[in-house]
Amino acid sequence: MRQAFIAAILAALASRSFASNTIYVVPCADPAKDKPAVVAALAKAAAKAAAGNLGELGLKTQVKVFKGRFDALSYGKLDKSDSAAFLGSRDAVVAAVALVNARAAKSMTGANFGSNSGSINPEHSLNPRDGYGDNIIALSLGATKTFSDAVKVKVAEGAGFLIVHGAGHNANLQHAGGSNGFDPVTGAYSPNLYVPHTPNIMTDGGVIVRRIESQAFAKELKVERETLRMFVTAPNNRAKASAEYLSIQAAFVKRFDHEPPAAKLPVQE
Repeated sequence: MRQAFIAAILAALASRSFASNTIYVVPCADPAKDKPAVVAALAKAAAKAAAGNLGELGLKTQVKVFKGRFDALSYGKLDKSDSAAFLGSRDAVVAAVALVNARAAKSMTGANFGSNSGSINPEHSLNPRDGYGDNIIALSLGATKTFSDAVKVKVAEGAGFLIVHGAGHNANLQHAGGSNGFDPVTGAYSPNLYVPHTPNIMTDGGVIVRRIESQAFAKELKVERETLRMFVTAPNNRAKASAEYLSIQAAFVKRFDHEPPAAKLPVQE
């Protein structure tokens, strides 16, 4: 009787689908242009920064550097609580994404991903409403460096911010202040539901650069200087949903934070 009971418990556990709640940072080095060790070190530092940002949002989601070659088989093992953040030179990132999701890679080139002059575009991430998936975050290092310099932080901190911003897009979020179109928690069409106004983690990168360069809102915010960190720690990242505004935190929890994190894929320690 006791053995049968234990066997039933083990069978139930074995059949359960555990969510790993992990964002895997995938270093993408172009052998002709990049030093792989430098890209790998930056990926590790960016993962640490991103994990800290997620903690500020009240999430348990972990960010780890993927170990090995991230291929279609690896991509297929991502579960509903995971994402892959590709980090490297623009062409290397597009090529790496193309190996696992050709439509996503095509959308990146169409969106001028990696543009590093004029309107810079350091990050491009999948939003489920676009039909290409919801588990890819892409960062171009050249444009990420330009963004980081403009907001006066180290590249790893800038990349850590952009990874979490991209994860927000994976969670069906648009940019701060805009109509989201959908309730990210229920999935229901809701054209009058808005993303909370800036500053928050979903603020458009160009808006962040202009605000930090001009410091036009520092007095209103009662601070000496507006910083990138303030977009991470802003109270409206954790605010509850209202009739007009969705909850950023609830959207992240719905998409990622299902269970305590436990990476299923190989990661660096």
